[in-house]
Amino acid sequence: MRMSLSSAVAPVAISVIMLTACLGDRGVAPVLQSPETTLSRIVVSPTSAILAVGGTDQLQVTGYSLTGAVTSLDSVLYRIESLSDTALVRIDHDGTITAVAPSSRTIHVDVFGYQGTVLTVDRLLLQVTSQPISGLTLSIQPPPGDSAVLVAGARRFINPVLRNPITGEEALDPPMRYRVKPQDVSALTVFQPRIYSPGFFLVQQLGVPTVGEKEIAAKDGGHRVWVYADVSAYGTLLRDSVLYSSIYPLSYSFNAFTVQGAIVVNDPGGRTTHRTATLAPGATVTFRSGVDSSHVSYTFAGPEPPAPAVPPSTVGGSSGDVVGLEFLQTSRRRFVVPGTYTWTMKVTDGPAPWNGQTVTGQIVIK
Repeated sequence: MRMSLSSAVAPVAISVIMLTACLGDRGVAPVLQSPETTLSRIVVSPTSAILAVGGTDQLQVTGYSLTGAVTSLDSVLYRIESLSDTALVRIDHDGTITAVAPSSRTIHVDVFGYQGTVLTVDRLLLQVTSQPISGLTLSIQPPPGDSAVLVAGARRFINPVLRNPITGEEALDPPMRYRVKPQDVSALTVFQPRIYSPGFFLVQQLGVPTVGEKEIAAKDGGHRVWVYADVSAYGTLLRDSVLYSSIYPLSYSFNAFTVQGAIVVNDPGGRTTHRTATLAPGATVTFRSGVDSSHVSYTFAGPEPPAPAVPPSTVGGSSGDVVGLEFLQTSRRRFVVPGTYTWTMKVTDGPAPWNGQTVTGQIVIK
């Protein structure tokens, strides 16, 4: 009997906790498998598809072990996530998809792979149109005036273009899931759906979506990562890829202000506990005082004194330490030489309890 399952995530493995049969007060020990044969993830192909009404496509599901080798699956189940979408598409037990009616939105199809007591999941994104479009090509290249460069921590929405270059006919809002190589997941984030418990056994949630289906995000700088896209468009598999570079930010700011008798310093995101910035060589950092009736200084210890900004600051000095900032004044510095700079903010005068308080942090240039 096939059971209804809720939405899934790909391509991470899920730990399945099942009750063991009992013999008296002793349970039956599970059979351990080697890493070479233990299921780690499954990959559904294609990951995105467009069909016209009446058209069909065939899903292929491949299982991979903990060591990355292809491994066998005991069974595969397919589930259309939204009940209303079952009127738009049909999926047979062998993975054959048949388009029934046009869709105004992306249809999510969850694919579940079983091996022993291990369950892994992946997801297909599907669109159904009234009529097929011939001669389509796929492009995820940056539009004119843009580049394949991401600042660490930034997101990028990539609009896939499926167009016939001769007629100009285009597939509107095509479904797409971007991929990176397994070794690059620590550098660049791509969409992964949320895991929910199927209900008839317990599932450990290992991943939640952090970017949208057509988004990517750089986790940090200093990486070059290929981003891949593929879609089965009316039975023809189309592919494209872009090499993205991630860089550290070229600008940052620190703001000193008062909170309940204490001086705190926050970053551009408003966080008062995150006082370390990792930046690219030549980055400009703005130092600000929000301490009323006092003067604030920022002193630096590092490879070399900070250089003047462009244009140079006139308040607080133009290079080296920032001295004598009054309330709401700012002073900017450039950090050119790679290395770690320790900054110390100090209130140099004014009323109690502000006078003499200090806060420290770091600027890492690499």
